[in-house]
Amino acid sequence: MSKNVIAILTSDVHLGDLYCNIGKFERFLAQILREIKNGSVAQLECMLFLGDTFDLMMSTYKHLCNDSIYSNCYNLLQTIQDQGIRLIFILGNHEIPTTGYYNLLFGKRKLDFLYSMKQGGLKHNFLKKNGIYQYAIIKNNQSNQFTLALYDSLNKPWIDLVGFNETQSILLVANKAPINNSYLITHGHQFEDWQTHHFVSAPWWKSFMGLKEDAKRVINEFWHDWKEKKDENDKEGFFNYINSLKINKTNMNSIQVEEVIPNGRHQEKTRRFFDNALLFLENNGLTKINHVIFGHIHEFNQVRSGNVLLTTNGCWLEDKRSYFTEILANGNCTQKQVE
Repeated sequence: MSKNVIAILTSDVHLGDLYCNIGKFERFLAQILREIKNGSVAQLECMLFLGDTFDLMMSTYKHLCNDSIYSNCYNLLQTIQDQGIRLIFILGNHEIPTTGYYNLLFGKRKLDFLYSMKQGGLKHNFLKKNGIYQYAIIKNNQSNQFTLALYDSLNKPWIDLVGFNETQSILLVANKAPINNSYLITHGHQFEDWQTHHFVSAPWWKSFMGLKEDAKRVINEFWHDWKEKKDENDKEGFFNYINSLKINKTNMNSIQVEEVIPNGRHQEKTRRFFDNALLFLENNGLTKINHVIFGHIHEFNQVRSGNVLLTTNGCWLEDKRSYFTEILANGNCTQKQVE
């Protein structure tokens, strides 16, 4: 870790997925904890997990909250918090439904998620209402203090309508001079193609969340086996299994998996997410943002468009590369791969 790091960001751990590299994630957390205790990251204020930390499409609340395989991971997270580091969880599409007007509904859904984790048996307190959000922005405030601001929604009319106006701010650096960089941080499903998200992906994700543990486990194995084959012809077998579970979704057969898409089309899909992220900044009046950091697409990539640097952080599944981003006290950022 850099000695002047003030915030650490990573994404898509997917605890609950059979193919989560939980051992590597635990070693990552243990390393951070060692450096906190020995004072080598004395300026570290917070860690942000950018969605899909918990995989409720491939597992259940009961399993995630009670299986001993997660105990060490949860103990590490709790101990890091107990050392005074703020843990912020940005929720993703594997944790809450993103159907309908998910900005409008996010506040209720995060409380449902938190309640269900506690009812499921989670005994640690690193998950709490003031540590769960949909968006984060890091920028200078009016007093030239480099600040992390957290939001349920960025759409102010909706915030006012449903009372989601409890924006929380965390001071990161008290600067004497302005820092030029500013960051938008979120999971990334917000940058899906609108029609694909609302009419295909989101209903499909939601239906998986409602399945029982044994069905989720079979889907988990089937899904990863199918991707490993990289055989588009085997797609029919996957959807036949889905149909046998009585999951009925419009346009389901149009779903594609990144790993079976040839490289050129994979790059095209990634570029589409980056284009949509730029549109998101424009449509929400976030013209002063010059960094966007998100996950969701499970690949590390970094592209500059004009004055905006867009970064995706990879994921923690066994067949993928895992990265984290450090935000430094001078306002710059750096990306590092976890070995």
